[in-house]
Amino acid sequence: MHEMSVVTSLLSIVREEMAKHDVHRLLLVRVRYGALANIVPEALSFAFEALTAGTDFEGAVL
Repeated sequence: MHEMSVVTSLLSIVREEMAKHDVHRLLLVRVRYGALANIVPEALSFAFEALTAGTDFEGAVL
């Protein structure tokens, strides 16, 4: 399940961008991926929920 590592990297990038732009709250993340990315949407959502639980990103929508 590589979706966990994809979300881990995604959240790292989001955190960096938020710091650059002095943003303190995350509400929504939109992700686009191609057919060859081999991403399972349900697994991506599960990974996002699992990795944001208990963090300052908890409650954000993917």
